[in-house]
Amino acid sequence: MPDVSTSLTQFKSLSPILQLALDIAHKNDLLLGELTGRGHLKAVSAARQAAMYELALTTTYSYSAIARRLNRNHATIIKGIAQHCKRHGLPLPRPVRSKGVDSPHERVDGSHNRE
Repeated sequence: MPDVSTSLTQFKSLSPILQLALDIAHKNDLLLGELTGRGHLKAVSAARQAAMYELALTTTYSYSAIARRLNRNHATIIKGIAQHCKRHGLPLPRPVRSKGVDSPHERVDGSHNRE
């Protein structure tokens, strides 16, 4: 079996999202494919949610960008982060803007201001 630290060096050109996901997969004795795959095992889901949380906490990538790299929908990322925070008693890493007045492109009257 090849040395894991040696095999991880070949992934230096990965995006920061996938690099962090790879690190979290490694810490949880998972493959990157398991973390980005469709598996529903509790250990895999918990590690995946931890990755979502760490990515939201340590990067400025949008939830949609994180979702694309983890093969998920942005709503799944938001829910996964919320589940991780609830399970560990953590605050949300960043606010979640809902559509409406909080949106920078929508006015109070409902019309859009896209410049």
